[in-house]
Amino acid sequence: MVQRAIIVIFLLILTFLCVISLSSPVKESKRERLKGFPIEIGSWRMVKELPTDDLTYKILETKAILSRIYANPSGEIIYLSIVYSDSNTEAFHPPEVCLRGAGLQLIDQGIERILTDTAELRVKRLYGKSKTESDELFFFWYTAKRRTTPNYYLQQLYLGWDKLIHRGFEGGLLKVSTPINKENEDKALERSKAFIKELLPHLRGYLWEDS
Repeated sequence: MVQRAIIVIFLLILTFLCVISLSSPVKESKRERLKGFPIEIGSWRMVKELPTDDLTYKILETKAILSRIYANPSGEIIYLSIVYSDSNTEAFHPPEVCLRGAGLQLIDQGIERILTDTAELRVKRLYGKSKTESDELFFFWYTAKRRTTPNYYLQQLYLGWDKLIHRGFEGGLLKVSTPINKENEDKALERSKAFIKELLPHLRGYLWEDS
């Protein structure tokens, strides 16, 4: 009799959980949400959407990838890349691996601090020298839900903790870069930091849930 009652209670609980699951709104995939990422960011406007090849999708094991070129009224260029995953921590890589894999020589790197009205964002700065194209100034940082860090390994710890404690995670990789031609690095640095400050308010809802 007791065993039968336990089975009935178990079935009732299972039915309740199924009802809750079916009645819960289906979350919009981040791949679709990234497609709706703003084409205007402050004084910057998207001028080109860059395609992602099948090999990149295969390597990163995520379809939630955004790659765009933005320009300001003066014609200055910023490249923006965003990678999101909530199922595979291998979607993210140390920036040095990505840049060296692209054939760039890293001649300088460090940490930049970007002050906003409410917080300070720390990003990794790298100077990539190319033999065939313009040199570029790169900025990388990672997200784990609302947390941000310039350190790939710290992000991996955050994602592991979220997966263990919360049974799920949301991570992102952001890369902002700008070409350096005859101008000095200080001007490129100033331009990039200004773009990042205008970018930050737009990230909520695209790289983590608001709730």
